[in-house]
Amino acid sequence: MRRTILTSLILLALLLVPVVSARAYVYWSDGGGDGSIGRADLSGAPVPGGGWIDSEGEGCGVAVDASHVYWTTRAGTIGRAGLDGSGVDPDFIVLPSGWACGVAVDADHLYWASNSSGKLGRAALDGSSVEAGWMSPGVGHGCGIDVNSSHLFWATASGVYSAPLAGGPTTTISTATSDNCGVAVNAVHIYWATGDGYIERDLLGGGPPTPIVKAPQSPCGVAVDSRYVYWGNSASDSVSRSNLDGSGVVRRFAEGATNPCGVAVDSLAAAATPKSNGVLPPPPSNVFRLGQVRKNKKRGTARLEVLLPGPGTVTLAGRRVRERSVVREDLAAGAGLTPVEIPVRPRRKTRTALKTFGIAIAPLSVTYQPVGGAPRTRYTRIWLRFYPSG
Repeated sequence: MRRTILTSLILLALLLVPVVSARAYVYWSDGGGDGSIGRADLSGAPVPGGGWIDSEGEGCGVAVDASHVYWTTRAGTIGRAGLDGSGVDPDFIVLPSGWACGVAVDADHLYWASNSSGKLGRAALDGSSVEAGWMSPGVGHGCGIDVNSSHLFWATASGVYSAPLAGGPTTTISTATSDNCGVAVNAVHIYWATGDGYIERDLLGGGPPTPIVKAPQSPCGVAVDSRYVYWGNSASDSVSRSNLDGSGVVRRFAEGATNPCGVAVDSLAAAATPKSNGVLPPPPSNVFRLGQVRKNKKRGTARLEVLLPGPGTVTLAGRRVRERSVVREDLAAGAGLTPVEIPVRPRRKTRTALKTFGIAIAPLSVTYQPVGGAPRTRYTRIWLRFYPSG
């Protein structure tokens, strides 16, 4: 009887042990020396010992999913290893059409941008079904690639482009910059690094590209998570980071790289969550509502109320307003919807229209990404009014 009780208590304790939370990292691919994959946790502290994985070739692109890290080399291969550094396979895929600069991954495929053929390739996640010429956009040799649920995005020496995963024409996002090297997307924006030393971005729905950070140390490789944009500096052997709007720049966020060319970041730093009967709870809710609008007619601004179900980041954007992101980590999940106000401030041309006509319409996208969950976007419009003497 005592043994039965002891066994039951041990089993109960095991069920209630928190799931060990995986640490999140920023990764980079060394483009110099013998070639290696490096990483640092999101505090900026590098993994001891320099290169984390021997990539066996100068790198030009890195990607990560929930189980593996992938990289490309100038020797014409794509390598793969487990997130714990085990199972290193530098020849996971041998590319039949030259070397690639940039690799991306989703739930079904690996994708790469060929720097030698100018084509976009893909393969199954187990390395089979290699299609080196899967897409032939004819817009130049690739240097950086990313993917979301519907589109591929890639950079070349002459521009930044996208195309539907299901097939369709190539869309030009920007040809205003040259020697672009690295591209990344989130739910609101596409980011890329330019040859003249800037990190630029554009709304996924279209709009004028905007330089957000001066990056003078030869940026190569871009990555984003729910709060930050990261980029490699091939001229200073470091990785930089800033807020998504380009503020709060940390020039040497992570060091220990060698001519980095390719950056990736994972999002595995979820808080430890207790099991209940051995079953993990559902992901956090991303269902939010838009509330009241408070207008300041003397300034031509407004404040939009957004009701959030828990901690996370909410981003307001639109072609006629300044983008604004607000991070609220103090909200309690499961306590109902909590109102958070987001400033709505017009861009310069919109402010000019307000001064002329006293009124302007501002289409908005509002994106909420809960901590540890998927983003959701809602769309609305606000009539801004400007009566300085009213």
